[in-house]
Amino acid sequence: MNSPPAQKVNGLIDGIAVLQELAMADGPVSNKEIAEKLGVNKVRANRLLKTLAYVGLASIDGARKYSIGPGVHVLAAQSMKASGLFQQALPVLKRLTETGKTVALGVLWKGLVCYIYHNGRGGTEFLAGVDSKVFPAQNSSIGAVLLSRIDEADWPIQVDRRSSFYKSAKKAKVTGIAELFFKDHISMAVPTGSAGIAAVAISGVTPDEDIKSYRKMLRIAASEIK
Repeated sequence: MNSPPAQKVNGLIDGIAVLQELAMADGPVSNKEIAEKLGVNKVRANRLLKTLAYVGLASIDGARKYSIGPGVHVLAAQSMKASGLFQQALPVLKRLTETGKTVALGVLWKGLVCYIYHNGRGGTEFLAGVDSKVFPAQNSSIGAVLLSRIDEADWPIQVDRRSSFYKSAKKAKVTGIAELFFKDHISMAVPTGSAGIAAVAISGVTPDEDIKSYRKMLRIAASEIK
């Protein structure tokens, strides 16, 4: 986690928080809902929402409820092009899907993992800028391995030290790979590139399979995504 600047712009921080809430909402939300969610007064929430709408990052409907605006989609497309992460990763991810397992690429945002690629069950996919999803970090091997690269004092979430997730994250700090064991399968993740801002995962490996081969396959794939 980055340390705060000497003179941070609180209005910008609050505006990003509002935008994030709009992006995660299941549908249009009211000014009151945003204010309650973020713990700010309705006047401030209203100003932030109207400002976001003015610059095209939010939209308002006839019921005076807000949702993300077209500018968000433009920023998403531009950011993915600028980073090159998705374009570089896609061929590698497609190759991993040939295993028949669930494959994902995700990043850590606060206490959440945002999957920018995921070939869910049944072969369906969601892609960055199309149907990106966020999930609690503690439910994901990607969350475990990316948290392992952060000092525990700076973790954005509280994790029970007795939990398997915590143990997996601490072990990943040494091994470089996080493995979460569920009732009938294993999910494993490795950070990509030297910066480690993203991680690639394979899920659905069963205990009776050659787990070492999947670990090797995943490490190779992660090394190919800079």
